[in-house]
Amino acid sequence: MFGSPTPAHFTAVADNIPTLTVVLNNSRWHAVHASTVSMYPEGRAAKSGQLPLVELAPSPRFDQIMQACGGYGEKVEDPDELVTALEKGLDAVARGVPALINVITQPRS
Repeated sequence: MFGSPTPAHFTAVADNIPTLTVVLNNSRWHAVHASTVSMYPEGRAAKSGQLPLVELAPSPRFDQIMQACGGYGEKVEDPDELVTALEKGLDAVARGVPALINVITQPRS
């Protein structure tokens, strides 16, 4: 989200650059979460579990952003569907279409 992926997806479609992007989407800015908890393990935020500027929910539908740019996008919430989604993404790439698989994961503490 912070790397401005929309222009990259648009450019990949416009310039026929077939890439497969896999987003491991935990709806959290984990770098800030981990830094805060490690720096202040006894702090109010760490104890409460409510860390400011960490949660990125509701998460954007990164798969739909790719679709809006003209590529292939799929959201995966069930781990049993991941292999099939990756196969579809690789098939799209083989056909010359950029693909993005938005894998919903659970944030770790």
